[in-house]
Amino acid sequence: MWVGGIVFDIYVISILLVPEVKYRYDYIGNIEVDLGTPLREVSSKFLSVGLEPWLMRNDWEKFNTSSLLLQTLVGGLAPAVLRMGGTSANFLTYDPDASYDRDVYGYQELSNQYFTNLNNYEVKDFSNFTMTGQDLSDLLDFVEVVNMSLLWDVNQFYRDPLGTWDPTNAHLIMQEISKRKQTVLWQLGNEPNIYDHHNDFSITGQQDALDYATFREELHKVFPEVTVVGPDVTNPKVKVNCIADDKEVRSNSVVFLREFLTYGAQDLDVVSWHHYYGGGDVTIDDFLDPALMNNLTNQLEQMVAVRNELGPNLPMWLTETSTFYGGGAPDMSNRYVAGFLWMDKLGLAAQTGIDLVVRESLYHGSYSLLSPDLQPNPDYWMSVIYKQQVGGRVLDLQLNTTTPTVRLYANCLSTSSQHYKKGAIVLYGMNTGEESALVRLGEGIDDTEVLEMLLQPTDGDLQSRSVMLNDVVVELTTQETLPPLDAWPSGVFGGLNIPPRTMGFWLLPEADAQACQY
Repeated sequence: MWVGGIVFDIYVISILLVPEVKYRYDYIGNIEVDLGTPLREVSSKFLSVGLEPWLMRNDWEKFNTSSLLLQTLVGGLAPAVLRMGGTSANFLTYDPDASYDRDVYGYQELSNQYFTNLNNYEVKDFSNFTMTGQDLSDLLDFVEVVNMSLLWDVNQFYRDPLGTWDPTNAHLIMQEISKRKQTVLWQLGNEPNIYDHHNDFSITGQQDALDYATFREELHKVFPEVTVVGPDVTNPKVKVNCIADDKEVRSNSVVFLREFLTYGAQDLDVVSWHHYYGGGDVTIDDFLDPALMNNLTNQLEQMVAVRNELGPNLPMWLTETSTFYGGGAPDMSNRYVAGFLWMDKLGLAAQTGIDLVVRESLYHGSYSLLSPDLQPNPDYWMSVIYKQQVGGRVLDLQLNTTTPTVRLYANCLSTSSQHYKKGAIVLYGMNTGEESALVRLGEGIDDTEVLEMLLQPTDGDLQSRSVMLNDVVVELTTQETLPPLDAWPSGVFGGLNIPPRTMGFWLLPEADAQACQY
């Protein structure tokens, strides 16, 4: 017996009330969950989303912030942080009087020294552009309607002749936001440790910290209280099984973060970094690979260790993360198969010390939650279920198995779940293997009802654009509301039956966990 928790012992399971046996379930192990004390706790905004500012240059494309459909879809992910940031943030100029979203400021018209040779930038779309007063107003209205908090990424490429960050344009944005009396979170720049990878401009961790000191000072001239997030470095070098093609570029992120925090931790409220599993040539198998998932554990531990040493009281956020960088893998990062990496990242991040995860992106790119025509991709529906069912208290779960393709996590059940009761818990996870798996629960909850929400691809196609919840295709039927996403009795007592290539949420309303008595 585990002190403060319950050990789920191995014993014979009875499978009841199953009308149809689709799979042969092979026993693969048992789980142990500490039900006595939470491992840690995250906020209801833990799963958050991001957008690139370049949308405003293109007149928002089909991302119409006044659209009822869009407001319904994004509102389904609330509460959350909406980060407006990324590479394009360093190319944005705010002009409250401009009436169109074009580059109305050329090189020679800027009052500051611009340190970027845009001709060398790999992504042709990134060039100077203007955010109008109407753009900013539309964005602030939108985050208010959908119950999200805006995280604004300020252009760091404005420099004076001495190379110091120039806050002049950022100050205009601050003043406009202060008139609205809206709370906005702030960050400066994007992936500063690799500026020289794309531009004729580089910055050290110490210089970045000095920029942040100026940044915070400018914010306090306008706002009595601020939340400053940074420095948004890339993920650290992975030690094994790396499929990325830029190991040498990302190897300096830990060094940069250490230097930044040494000089600038006092000017931060949140430590932030980005994570992608890699890039280059990607296959379906990469999305299913437990070894690739385990790389994240190593990276989380590296970054959390630096934070614990140099900023021990600061929360840590992943402010930009998805499957593979460069917009994702076409026909994979926006399909059913992408959900395995996304769900596993949420579980590992919560368990390992991350306080908030910003999914890149809400809209645009192969890794987006919404398609260009505002149709939800499979990861959107999984994210909505996560928001509805997974509470903030994280439980310590140990899966005793030699089968690496089954991965499980545990939290208290969300108080917003229609099945919520005091002490209820939720297990969530996946089976990426080709065989069905039986995971045994044990003494204390072996007769507790288990409600399941199984996510599977339509027609068994891992590259499906649609997803089934408990054998029913999930789809929108109205612009005003999301469809009901409910659990049903699993018909299994004493265990979890996980079909192959399946993600799931298993609700235990009667678990009576001491850790979840709220």
